[in-house]
Amino acid sequence: MADGTGSTPSLDPMAAVLAAAKQLGDQAKLNAQTRIEGEINRLPSIYRRWLSNHSRESAAQDFRAACDALINSADAVDRSLIKGIATLFKEYLDRVAAKSQNKSVIKSYVDTLWVVLGQAYTGDG
Repeated sequence: MADGTGSTPSLDPMAAVLAAAKQLGDQAKLNAQTRIEGEINRLPSIYRRWLSNHSRESAAQDFRAACDALINSADAVDRSLIKGIATLFKEYLDRVAAKSQNKSVIKSYVDTLWVVLGQAYTGDG
């Protein structure tokens, strides 16, 4: 509605705040999804380090950090399956000493997270 001065009226202040909040929320979700992808993409390189007995403890620490990031990021974008798998993986890492961790268990968690990420791209996860 014109006010007679030729200028357009300003947007409702509340609408502007809501639009800005939505934009921030959308950006946060995008950041969380990008973080999930990045963490899952680095799991194979951590796994290769974990295979070496001399770097197993530091690799296990990196797995824990990746799990923490996945849990937090998955929560932000409602990816409960990724959050659940990462939580179980971290519990295993915390419960079993690095030198006693089982290769097939570690590989299963890494592979499962890869599969779930791939399903998200196809719309199944």
